[in-house]
Amino acid sequence: MSASPKRPLWKTLRVALPLALAIWCLNPLVRVDRAVTDLLLARGQVAVSDRYVFVRMTQEDLVRLEHVSAQRSAIADVVDSARAGGAQRLLLDFIFSGEEANQGDRDLEGAIRRFGEDRVAIASNNRQDLPRPKGFYQAATQVEGALTPDVDGRFRSVASPAGAHFANASLWLSSGRIAAESTPLDLSIAPASVRTVTLDAARNPGNVAQFKDKVVVVSLTRVASRARVAMPGYGLTDRGPFFLVGAQSVDREASAHKVIAGWTGAGLALACVAASLWLGAFLRTAWTLTASCLAASGVAIAAGLLATEIVGQAVYPLALALILTGSLLTAVALRLQLHELVKTFLAGDLSPEEAWAWRSQAQVDQPVLLLGVGGVIKRANAEAVRAFGLTRAPRAWIGPEVSRYCMSSLAHGGLRGVQKDFGGTTWRLEWLSGDMALAVFRDVTDQTVLVDDLERKLVTDPLTGVRNRVGFDRAIGEVRLGAGEKCGVFFLDLNGFKQINDTHGHAVGDELLRVVAKRFSSVTRSQDVLARLGGDEFAILTRGDITSLKAVRTVDNLESCLDEVIRLNGLAVKVGVAVGFALSTEEDTDIMAVVERADQDMYERKRIQKLSPRRNAQGADHFVYPASVDGMRA
Repeated sequence: MSASPKRPLWKTLRVALPLALAIWCLNPLVRVDRAVTDLLLARGQVAVSDRYVFVRMTQEDLVRLEHVSAQRSAIADVVDSARAGGAQRLLLDFIFSGEEANQGDRDLEGAIRRFGEDRVAIASNNRQDLPRPKGFYQAATQVEGALTPDVDGRFRSVASPAGAHFANASLWLSSGRIAAESTPLDLSIAPASVRTVTLDAARNPGNVAQFKDKVVVVSLTRVASRARVAMPGYGLTDRGPFFLVGAQSVDREASAHKVIAGWTGAGLALACVAASLWLGAFLRTAWTLTASCLAASGVAIAAGLLATEIVGQAVYPLALALILTGSLLTAVALRLQLHELVKTFLAGDLSPEEAWAWRSQAQVDQPVLLLGVGGVIKRANAEAVRAFGLTRAPRAWIGPEVSRYCMSSLAHGGLRGVQKDFGGTTWRLEWLSGDMALAVFRDVTDQTVLVDDLERKLVTDPLTGVRNRVGFDRAIGEVRLGAGEKCGVFFLDLNGFKQINDTHGHAVGDELLRVVAKRFSSVTRSQDVLARLGGDEFAILTRGDITSLKAVRTVDNLESCLDEVIRLNGLAVKVGVAVGFALSTEEDTDIMAVVERADQDMYERKRIQKLSPRRNAQGADHFVYPASVDGMRA
């Protein structure tokens, strides 16, 4: 990529700034962003001030105070204790219902009036279908008891529902101010740190000193009430501690911090745009673009997390990373030279899809060809020109051999991974698209040599150099008797090898096997498959039509090739061989039937040799001669 001096900064900003604003407002990663910042803020574990007290009313308290009247009388006792102890404010977080006032209602109304209307509040809502005792509701301040969560069901602020008429409970607890406005939570404040007092301890006249200058919330626990809140990073929380965390958030000026977080995020977003434009002016390769995106995004995320922790409110670091990445990509995209692409369109040489595909592949370090109708090479990168010796024509490259190879592969369904040699190099051809003839060649010469070597070792006996059992099994697996092919199978078992191997050691035995394999190879055809199956057992596969007479002659040749003494390691030894064979017939459809017959014939031949009076002459037993035989050293 190269910078374009004709493109002023303002033209780039006209695209980058609206993009950044759209990302900041929409933020497709807002759920992940919130989860990350929630967990970060919840790590703070700031304790709620000792000024705030939560009096909890449990399920056991409700069961023990069986009647509603008794329950409200108990709440009245708490109000009186708080007044006697000198509490500043008290919130009763209950929805009281009932049309006729009972004794408990009268007790509670009296306690509230003694405390003072401006110092006692009752959590209420706008439900008109719920009858309520009017006495103590009229004697106290009413605050909003209904709460509205965020879209994910979690509460990050003390927010009233739309159309609410009552004051914010946390705002009233903190300062006594009556206002129906939302107050953000400081998520670093831990709700579990709220000082909690049991109902009995709060009613006890001997404990009134604990309420000195305190702000008190009396509420049911989340077990005793269906009303509960889920705080990010903390999970389900009782309503009482939730309101007190909100009050502590007001004390810590969370609203101001939220505004600061907004301006901080906006400033960081502008910094991300500026950094992206600066980086985009100097990037030269796709690698540096990717590395810059990753590094700059990491810095943006780190800056957002740090700002979140300092300010105490979410600055949305992932949104900053998106803004930076989007602006960087925009800056780079605007630096692309489009005049050549437009000229190509006008000339009708390439389609838009071909042009864009070629731009992404033209600079790679492997040969790349873009072909047209009839095998015309429309485009060839420098590597392809060098590798295939192409020459430039007015509107195309000329390279008939490689062109024919490409088109033949494409005609067979767009084959991938096809290999062929060109100029002593093995190339792997891959088609990058099913819609256009864009071919990439990869040099796989070294891999091919390695694979061929491994394949050879897999099917070759390392001792004798002939096929091993795997190689023989593969060879017989290629025979198709059902298609009318003919074959013959020979099994060979040495006579006397075990005695020589046991007497003179494995080194002598191994050398003997090598010599025997060479002699067998000398009397078999080049197209026949000779294999050592293991130990002193060999096998031969002959493909094609072979007569019984030729098979018998082959057996004679195999037995005769071992008539001569074998000299090795100062010894002169002699071994024999039992050869059995079988030829395929018209009725054979399975090669294994032929193999079994040959194996049986070999064992029959071995049995006959043992019974023959000429077994020594045939080499059924082994012979070890002196170091020289017939005047020659072994």
